[in-house]
Amino acid sequence: VVAISARSEQSAIDFAQKHAPDAKAYGGYSSLMADSSLNGADAIYVATQPDTHAELVHGFLEHSKDNLAVLCEKPLAPNVEQVEGIYQSARERNRLVVEGMWTRCFPATVKARELIAAGKIGDVVAVNG
Repeated sequence: VVAISARSEQSAIDFAQKHAPDAKAYGGYSSLMADSSLNGADAIYVATQPDTHAELVHGFLEHSKDNLAVLCEKPLAPNVEQVEGIYQSARERNRLVVEGMWTRCFPATVKARELIAAGKIGDVVAVNG
């Protein structure tokens, strides 16, 4: 962790002191976006309130360095139109955007997808999760 941002600078400082003492703290997300170096970061992780995800992801795509990937907690956006807009923006900039859907990588989910792809459990007509 090289940088932490929060709505207030004091919140970012408090979080950094507790979890990542060497990280630079930013007050407000626009101040983090404005730092073109981002302290050598390879990726941005957006874990704010869900109603801010789309705006922040767009902001980081538009204002951060070109090779910076963006990982966003779910939901990426509140509707499909905004999700498509985010992915379009990422494609235009040749950037990686990933929604943090951890269950996609969960071993049981991976195995289930393998079994479905191999035709071992028949046609899937419904899923209850």
